[in-house]
This record gives sequence, structure tokens and C-alpha cells, in this order.
Amino acid sequence: MCLVPNEHVSNTIRELGHFPDCEWLVKVWRSHDDPRTRGQRDTFVDAGANIGACSLEMLLRTDARVVAFEPSPVNRFYLTRSLRMAALRDPSIGRRIVVVPFALGAHYQQSRLQLSGGGSKVVPSIAAGGTRPKATNTTAIEMRSLDGTLAPDLRIRLLKLDVSGPAPHAVRAKRAS
Repeated sequence: MCLVPNEHVSNTIRELGHFPDCEWLVKVWRSHDDPRTRGQRDTFVDAGANIGACSLEMLLRTDARVVAFEPSPVNRFYLTRSLRMAALRDPSIGRRIVVVPFALGAHYQQSRLQLSGGGSKVVPSIAAGGTRPKATNTTAIEMRSLDGTLAPDLRIRLLKLDVSGPAPHAVRAKRAS
């Protein structure tokens, strides 16, 4: 796993050898195994994948397909490096993951992402009073809806949300399965 210097998720992995939240997600995934759907690939959606700790753990410990949303170019660099290294050991990993380079929101919009120490947050497009907020160390990003991004027949078994702002906006339009 490629780790970021002085960042919470990376520091936890250095200390414990894994990120505890990811282990819990694997347990939840396995608790929803349904013998009637064996042979059908379910999907784990990792919204706010960060450096990919949970995406990678799902790929290594389950048969899940993974869609990882990560708008930060810095986090995405560490995520994709880790995935490439893992795929050298297990080529199925490369076939079971898609990394999506934008954030989730209620609808399409251009925004800015404030980068800080491995974490990031979306900067509002227009602040109160109609002016753009002053933010340093930002990068331009796109936000799109989950519904407008994923195939309508995709079977989502588990969705992890680690997003800026109210989480319901990220999934508001997603149709019930």
C-alpha cells in the first residue's frame, strides 16, 4: 500500500497494519451474501476513496467489483499506484476496479477541491454575496451525480460515503434497486 506522509489514514495503516473501517466494510459485505445471487457480481462503491485502503481491502478479501470515486489528484496517485502493485500479484484486481476522477454531488457542476495533508474538501462554488471564496492550495474538479455516472443495472451491494457536505446530495438521484 502506498502511503502518504503525515496523513490520518496512512498513519493508522502504518501503526495497525490496516485501516479498521475497511475491515468492518468487508464484514458487512460478507454478511449480505445471498446464495440465490451466486455468480452475479455485486459492486462496492467507494465514494471518497482517499488512498484506496478500503477499495483495496475489498478487492483482496472479497469477489466484489469496485467503483472508487476520488477527486483529489494527490490521493488518486497513491490509490492507483497501490492498485497497480496489487494487480501485479493478482491480475483480477485490475479487471474488478474502476477509478473515477470526480466527486459525487446532486448534479453536474464544476467546483474546487481544497487539498490539505491527504484530506480534501470541496470549496463552495459561490459564497454568500455572489463571490468566490478565497482558498489556497485548490484544484479544479467536476462533481456528478451517482445516478448519472453508474449503469442503471449495476448491482450495488454496499456504498461507502466519505464526502464533503451532506451525504444525501451524493446519492439523492440514485434509483432504488
